[in-house]
Amino acid sequence: MITCNSDMANFNTKQSVDEILAIMNKNDGHTETIHAGAAFLQYKLQEKLLGEQDKRHKELLEQQNDYNSKQLLWTKILAIATIALVIVTALLVKFG
Repeated sequence: MITCNSDMANFNTKQSVDEILAIMNKNDGHTETIHAGAAFLQYKLQEKLLGEQDKRHKELLEQQNDYNSKQLLWTKILAIATIALVIVTALLVKFG
């Protein structure tokens, strides 16, 4: 947890966006507090965005893995069918 303590306000990374905004609004005239609050606000918004991106990335990976497993199954089926056709063709040529 990162904290910032000034004469006017206390910020930390565990605070919600609404809590940070409330502190910034309460100390409207103090430039140092506004700058510190803006830094913590940016951190919280980036943290939220990265969490959403990570979730979407995991969903896409799961979809890709599902697609890959289906493709692998069909590849195995086609390989077995091809081998069977080669054997049948060889037998027909030999006994035909």
